[in-house]
Amino acid sequence: HSSCLLKFELNYNQINSTLFFFNSLKDHTSIFLRNNNLKTFDFDFLKYHPKLESIDLSFNKISQFEFYSNRLNSFVKYFDMSFNLLKELPDNFLLNLIWLREINFSHNKISFIHQNSLKKKNFLKFINLSF
Repeated sequence: HSSCLLKFELNYNQINSTLFFFNSLKDHTSIFLRNNNLKTFDFDFLKYHPKLESIDLSFNKISQFEFYSNRLNSFVKYFDMSFNLLKELPDNFLLNLIWLREINFSHNKISFIHQNSLKKKNFLKFINLSF
């Protein structure tokens, strides 16, 4: 039964969208989608996965991520988007990710960080922006 699955790994595949996760596996706590063909990530994805604590999207082709939900309450603690093609951090993307402790954006091409990107009182302890 899928509700018992806690860790979900689909590394080294040809996945190009997170849409197929929306109505399944709601109880899992970790998703690993390393080395796929993802080009974008929509944070609305998190509202369908209320127990998710860890996301690894490293080694994809993500050049942007969208954040539309201003009522999103996510318990994600670890988020890895290293080794992608990001060029900027969107405004207020941490706004509702209050439980986030560690975020890894290393080895991207970030050249612009919006003024409010990192403004928010939360539990964030470490952010890696190294190249």
